[in-house]
Amino acid sequence: MFVSVTRQVAMQGLSPELTAAIKLQRSGKVKEAEQVYRQLLNHVSQALQAHSALGVLLSSQGRLAEARGHYQKVLEQEPGDLVARKLLADTYSEEGDVESSAEHYRELAESQPEAWLWKLRADIASPTAFTSNAAIDEYRLQLQDRLTAYQQSPHGIDLDELAGSACKPPLSLAYHGRDDRPLKEQFAAIFAERLPAELPRCGTGKPHVGFVVTEGNEGVFLRGMAGVLDRLDSRQLRVSVICSPRAEGKFKAAVRRDLEYVFTASRFSTTIENVRNAGCDLLYFWEIGTDCTNYFLPFFRLAPVQCTSWGWPVTSGIADVDYFLSSELLDPPGAEQHYTEKIVRLKHLPNYYPLPRYQVDADRVRLGIGDKEHIYFCGQNPRKLHPDFDELMGRILRSDAQGVVALVQAAKPFITAALQARFERTLPDCANRIRWVPRMTQGEYLSWMAAADCVLDTPHYCGGANSTYDAFAVDAPVVTLTGAFHRGRYTTAAYRTMGIEDCIAASADGYSEIAVRLATDSDFRRSMQQKIRERRSALFDNAHAVGELERFFCEAIASTR
Repeated sequence: MFVSVTRQVAMQGLSPELTAAIKLQRSGKVKEAEQVYRQLLNHVSQALQAHSALGVLLSSQGRLAEARGHYQKVLEQEPGDLVARKLLADTYSEEGDVESSAEHYRELAESQPEAWLWKLRADIASPTAFTSNAAIDEYRLQLQDRLTAYQQSPHGIDLDELAGSACKPPLSLAYHGRDDRPLKEQFAAIFAERLPAELPRCGTGKPHVGFVVTEGNEGVFLRGMAGVLDRLDSRQLRVSVICSPRAEGKFKAAVRRDLEYVFTASRFSTTIENVRNAGCDLLYFWEIGTDCTNYFLPFFRLAPVQCTSWGWPVTSGIADVDYFLSSELLDPPGAEQHYTEKIVRLKHLPNYYPLPRYQVDADRVRLGIGDKEHIYFCGQNPRKLHPDFDELMGRILRSDAQGVVALVQAAKPFITAALQARFERTLPDCANRIRWVPRMTQGEYLSWMAAADCVLDTPHYCGGANSTYDAFAVDAPVVTLTGAFHRGRYTTAAYRTMGIEDCIAASADGYSEIAVRLATDSDFRRSMQQKIRERRSALFDNAHAVGELERFFCEAIASTR
């Protein structure tokens, strides 16, 4: 079994000066740490480690090209330095250079043939912005072929390497608009026989539910699920949250009731034991597959019942996840074929969103919107901008000569650049009316929603919840195209909860017609705003959804005892 990169760093040993600089960086004194690292570059005995440490600091600041230069200096002198090569591979990945990243991961794997996780990481590398549907299909076919080669791999797995391996199903799969079950099952099969799952003991006493929320995912969870945690009947259920120690304060600030906490750890094997020792009867995984911790934990069967839901709205592909909690509004008859889990169709959407009371400044002049412009605002994550969205934008802009589509820049500039290049190729006649607005605060984002003449939902993976609820909280009509899968049906489900059908499209033609009508017919837009304002009480503060979840938890646990 190969030794993890992090443990290699520890074994190499650090000088007192380098250790002190790392402590400065961890305490937030980044400039001081950078100054020490640069001074150490002149010390022959410490230069290589200082280059690597300085590269890590620069990467954390988004100075990726500078960081890459320091890793390359290490490799010029020590081509066999695995730490620097891995850091360089990660930097190329952050820059969107998939091919260079994969090349360096393959070199790592060749240097240690037993380190097959590195080769797997290279083989699953995915572009963030695909140029076309054909490119999506080509990538998926290639991925299917590559995954097949790992089924019979004889090598084992170092559990503590898993959490930092990035060897989980590519996130981009969920944005492709295809059935992900075959690939997710194929991916899970690589690990299912290699991970030592144990049958947990059935519990006694009050049923115990644990909510698994890994680091960085607490904010979205708390918006839609804090109300669930608050309202689950403590006489019926014992409730724990499995989270990072750093996240405990966030939960205590957002949830009024007392909760039990189980903490994840830096070592994945310790996290596994912590969750196992908690003795939960049911684990609710908020997301499965957005990071390696929440992807690999379910393989260990740490509770008699394991389920997931809308946090990452696609099947896990993992046989040990028993249920996917959904809604009649999200998964119609026949959707079973898209899941390895058993679908539980609740009558209500499976969350609790309190109605926020936003104060927004929708001054169009302040936002830089021209007097005669019709603004079609899409505030979705640019990763959701599927090639099919280009056609929808084109139909709108060709129908409305005063139309401007406003999109929010990606956090990583290369994604914005790749998408703009695609628009210029697919929409040569109207790409000049697609405007990228800078990333913004929550208040500015809501102002754009309220000021827009029409809010555009994305196809295939629509406003998953937060953006849809935000739009309706500020009375902003959203035009949506009902998708084939759960992740493309959330806005439709929210509208139908409110009894509103006017802005739900069944085709590309219908989508563009509704959008243009919202933007150009002020009477229609005002009537939609009024409907949303009058009927959104059915969507927000829905205690019935909490009751349904509670009944499911109790019944599922009872079935195992």
